[in-house]
Amino acid sequence: HLNLFPKLNVPTRTVNAAYLGCSKNDYPTSIMSWITSAANTVVADPNINTVVSICGSTGPQINIRVLASNTDVYNTKVCSNGDSLVLRLEYGHFTLLLPGDLEDYSGFTYDQNGYITSRIKDVYGKPGVLRTVINNWPKRSGGIASAVYRFAHHGTWPNGNKPFFLQAVQPQYAFSSSKLPGTAGTFNHPNCELYIITWLHWPRETLFHFK
Repeated sequence: HLNLFPKLNVPTRTVNAAYLGCSKNDYPTSIMSWITSAANTVVADPNINTVVSICGSTGPQINIRVLASNTDVYNTKVCSNGDSLVLRLEYGHFTLLLPGDLEDYSGFTYDQNGYITSRIKDVYGKPGVLRTVINNWPKRSGGIASAVYRFAHHGTWPNGNKPFFLQAVQPQYAFSSSKLPGTAGTFNHPNCELYIITWLHWPRETLFHFK
Protein backbone atom coordinates (compact mmCIF):
# COMPACT_ATOMS: atom_id res chain seq x y z
CA HIS A 1 0.00 0.00 0.00
CA LEU A 2 1.27 3.44 -0.94
CA ASN A 3 0.99 4.90 2.55
CA LEU A 4 3.62 2.40 3.73
CA PHE A 5 6.21 3.24 1.07
CA PRO A 6 7.81 6.23 2.86
CA LYS A 7 8.44 4.00 5.89
CA LEU A 8 10.89 1.95 3.80
CA ASN A 9 13.52 4.71 4.14
CA VAL A 10 14.86 4.09 0.66
CA PRO A 11 17.82 6.38 -0.11
CA THR A 12 17.48 8.89 -2.93
CA ARG A 13 17.83 7.49 -6.46
CA THR A 14 18.42 3.89 -5.38
CA VAL A 15 15.35 2.58 -7.23
CA ASN A 16 15.96 2.15 -10.96
CA ALA A 17 12.32 2.54 -12.03
CA ALA A 18 8.96 2.78 -10.26
CA TYR A 19 5.81 1.62 -12.05
CA LEU A 20 2.42 3.01 -11.03
CA GLY A 21 -1.00 1.56 -11.81
CA CYS A 22 -2.64 4.92 -12.57
CA SER A 23 -1.59 8.39 -13.73
CA LYS A 24 0.71 10.52 -11.60
CA ASN A 25 -2.10 12.96 -10.83
CA ASP A 26 -4.05 10.19 -9.07
CA TYR A 27 -1.58 9.95 -6.19
CA PRO A 28 -1.14 12.25 -3.17
CA THR A 29 1.62 14.85 -3.54
CA SER A 30 3.47 13.47 -0.51
CA ILE A 31 3.59 9.98 -2.04
CA MET A 32 4.70 11.25 -5.45
CA SER A 33 7.45 13.32 -3.82
CA TRP A 34 8.78 10.21 -2.12
CA ILE A 35 8.57 8.11 -5.29
CA THR A 36 10.26 10.71 -7.51
CA SER A 37 13.00 11.10 -4.92
CA ALA A 38 13.64 7.36 -4.57
CA ALA A 39 13.37 6.37 -8.23
CA ASN A 40 15.42 7.40 -11.24
CA THR A 41 12.44 6.82 -13.54
CA VAL A 42 8.70 6.85 -12.82
CA VAL A 43 6.38 5.11 -15.29
CA ALA A 44 2.69 5.81 -14.69
CA ASP A 45 -0.05 3.66 -16.24
CA PRO A 46 2.36 1.57 -18.34
CA ASN A 47 1.20 0.04 -21.60
CA ILE A 48 -0.17 -3.49 -21.55
CA ASN A 49 2.58 -6.03 -22.30
CA THR A 50 5.30 -3.70 -21.06
CA VAL A 51 8.18 -6.00 -20.11
CA VAL A 52 10.76 -5.08 -17.52
CA SER A 53 13.84 -7.29 -17.81
CA ILE A 54 16.19 -7.90 -14.93
CA CYS A 55 19.36 -9.45 -16.29
CA GLY A 56 21.53 -11.54 -14.02
CA SER A 57 25.14 -12.44 -14.56
CA THR A 58 24.22 -16.13 -14.85
CA GLY A 59 21.10 -18.09 -15.76
CA PRO A 60 17.90 -16.93 -17.48
CA GLN A 61 16.87 -13.31 -17.17
CA ILE A 62 13.81 -12.34 -15.16
CA ASN A 63 10.98 -10.71 -17.10
CA ILE A 64 8.19 -8.81 -15.35
CA ARG A 65 5.25 -8.41 -17.73
CA VAL A 66 2.39 -5.93 -17.24
CA LEU A 67 -0.93 -7.75 -17.88
CA ALA A 68 -3.22 -4.94 -16.76
CA SER A 69 -2.99 -1.32 -15.67
CA ASN A 70 -5.45 1.39 -14.58
CA THR A 71 -8.35 -1.10 -14.58
CA ASP A 72 -10.90 1.37 -13.11
CA VAL A 73 -12.67 -1.32 -11.07
CA TYR A 74 -15.48 1.01 -9.97
CA ASN A 75 -16.02 2.54 -13.44
CA THR A 76 -15.70 6.00 -11.89
CA LYS A 77 -12.62 7.24 -13.80
CA VAL A 78 -10.97 7.70 -10.39
CA CYS A 79 -7.96 5.64 -9.31
CA SER A 80 -8.73 3.38 -6.36
CA ASN A 81 -7.08 0.68 -4.27
CA GLY A 82 -8.33 -1.99 -6.65
CA ASP A 83 -6.65 -0.43 -9.69
CA SER A 84 -3.48 -2.41 -9.17
CA LEU A 85 -0.94 -3.37 -11.76
CA VAL A 86 -1.34 -7.03 -12.68
CA LEU A 87 2.15 -8.45 -13.13
CA ARG A 88 3.44 -11.81 -14.36
CA LEU A 89 6.98 -12.72 -13.40
CA GLU A 90 8.73 -15.06 -15.84
CA TYR A 91 12.01 -16.77 -15.03
CA GLY A 92 12.87 -19.57 -17.41
CA HIS A 93 9.93 -21.99 -17.16
CA PHE A 94 8.79 -20.53 -13.82
CA THR A 95 5.86 -18.10 -13.78
CA LEU A 96 4.31 -16.11 -10.91
CA LEU A 97 1.11 -14.05 -11.18
CA LEU A 98 0.82 -10.99 -8.92
CA PRO A 99 -2.60 -9.28 -9.23
CA GLY A 100 -2.11 -6.86 -6.34
CA ASP A 101 -5.46 -5.74 -4.90
CA LEU A 102 -7.28 -6.25 -8.19
CA GLU A 103 -11.01 -6.80 -7.75
CA ASP A 104 -13.97 -7.37 -10.04
CA TYR A 105 -17.35 -5.95 -9.11
CA SER A 106 -19.28 -7.26 -12.11
CA GLY A 107 -22.23 -9.10 -10.59
CA PHE A 108 -22.62 -6.46 -7.87
CA THR A 109 -24.35 -3.13 -7.46
CA TYR A 110 -22.57 -0.47 -5.45
CA ASP A 111 -22.92 3.16 -4.44
CA GLN A 112 -20.92 6.16 -5.64
CA ASN A 113 -18.28 5.54 -2.96
CA GLY A 114 -17.66 2.01 -4.15
CA TYR A 115 -19.39 0.19 -1.29
CA ILE A 116 -21.38 -2.91 -2.28
CA THR A 117 -25.13 -2.39 -1.83
CA SER A 118 -26.37 -5.74 -3.13
CA ARG A 119 -25.28 -8.75 -5.11
CA ILE A 120 -26.93 -9.50 -8.42
CA LYS A 121 -26.63 -12.49 -10.70
CA ASP A 122 -23.32 -12.45 -12.52
CA VAL A 123 -23.68 -11.61 -16.18
CA TYR A 124 -20.63 -13.23 -17.73
CA GLY A 125 -21.58 -12.01 -21.20
CA LYS A 126 -20.53 -8.53 -20.07
CA PRO A 127 -16.78 -8.64 -19.39
CA GLY A 128 -15.73 -7.42 -15.99
CA VAL A 129 -12.17 -6.55 -15.01
CA LEU A 130 -11.07 -10.17 -14.49
CA ARG A 131 -12.53 -11.34 -17.79
CA THR A 132 -10.91 -8.41 -19.56
CA VAL A 133 -7.52 -9.47 -18.19
CA ILE A 134 -8.14 -13.01 -19.41
CA ASN A 135 -9.35 -11.87 -22.85
CA ASN A 136 -6.25 -9.69 -23.28
CA TRP A 137 -4.09 -12.81 -23.09
CA PRO A 138 -5.40 -15.58 -25.39
CA LYS A 139 -4.45 -19.18 -24.70
CA ARG A 140 -2.35 -19.35 -27.85
CA SER A 141 0.00 -16.87 -26.18
CA GLY A 142 0.08 -18.83 -22.94
CA GLY A 143 -2.78 -16.83 -21.43
CA ILE A 144 -2.42 -15.91 -17.78
CA ALA A 145 -1.68 -19.46 -16.62
CA SER A 146 1.02 -19.33 -13.95
CA ALA A 147 2.75 -21.88 -11.76
CA VAL A 148 2.33 -19.75 -8.63
CA TYR A 149 -0.53 -17.37 -7.90
CA ARG A 150 -0.87 -14.80 -5.16
CA PHE A 151 -4.57 -14.50 -4.38
CA ALA A 152 -5.87 -11.07 -5.40
CA HIS A 153 -6.46 -8.59 -2.57
CA HIS A 154 -5.07 -10.83 0.18
CA GLY A 155 -7.58 -13.57 -0.59
CA THR A 156 -10.80 -11.57 -0.79
CA TRP A 157 -13.99 -13.25 -1.98
CA PRO A 158 -16.27 -13.02 -3.96
CA ASN A 159 -15.29 -9.69 -5.54
CA GLY A 160 -11.85 -11.08 -6.25
CA ASN A 161 -10.49 -14.51 -7.22
CA LYS A 162 -13.63 -15.62 -9.01
CA PRO A 163 -13.71 -19.30 -10.05
CA PHE A 164 -13.42 -18.59 -13.79
CA PHE A 165 -10.30 -16.50 -13.10
CA LEU A 166 -8.75 -19.26 -11.00
CA GLN A 167 -9.44 -21.73 -13.80
CA ALA A 168 -7.64 -19.45 -16.26
CA VAL A 169 -4.61 -19.12 -13.97
CA GLN A 170 -4.46 -22.85 -13.12
CA PRO A 171 -1.69 -22.45 -10.53
CA GLN A 172 0.28 -25.31 -9.07
CA TYR A 173 0.62 -23.27 -5.88
CA ALA A 174 -1.42 -20.39 -4.49
CA PHE A 175 -0.92 -18.20 -1.44
CA SER A 176 -2.35 -15.17 0.29
CA SER A 177 -0.27 -12.33 1.70
CA SER A 178 -2.23 -12.03 4.91
CA LYS A 179 -2.44 -13.30 8.45
CA LEU A 180 -4.42 -16.40 9.32
CA PRO A 181 -8.21 -15.89 9.15
CA GLY A 182 -9.79 -14.62 12.34
CA THR A 183 -6.69 -12.85 13.68
CA ALA A 184 -6.58 -9.14 14.40
CA GLY A 185 -6.17 -6.72 11.52
CA THR A 186 -6.96 -9.15 8.69
CA PHE A 187 -10.17 -7.51 7.38
CA ASN A 188 -11.39 -11.11 7.05
CA HIS A 189 -8.62 -11.83 4.54
CA PRO A 190 -8.22 -14.45 3.29
CA ASN A 191 -11.86 -15.42 3.06
CA CYS A 192 -12.56 -18.99 4.11
CA GLU A 193 -14.95 -19.53 1.18
CA LEU A 194 -12.08 -18.92 -1.21
CA TYR A 195 -10.03 -21.70 0.34
CA ILE A 196 -13.00 -24.07 0.29
CA ILE A 197 -13.52 -23.43 -3.41
CA THR A 198 -9.86 -23.78 -4.33
CA TRP A 199 -9.61 -27.00 -2.33
CA LEU A 200 -12.09 -28.46 -4.80
CA HIS A 201 -9.57 -27.91 -7.59
CA TRP A 202 -6.14 -28.27 -5.99
CA PRO A 203 -4.63 -30.42 -3.22
CA ARG A 204 -4.41 -28.73 0.16
CA GLU A 205 -0.63 -28.76 0.13
CA THR A 206 -0.67 -26.28 -2.76
CA LEU A 207 -2.37 -23.58 -0.66
CA PHE A 208 -0.49 -21.66 1.98
CA HIS A 209 -0.35 -18.34 3.82
CA PHE A 210 2.39 -15.75 3.75
CA LYS A 211 2.69 -12.96 6.26
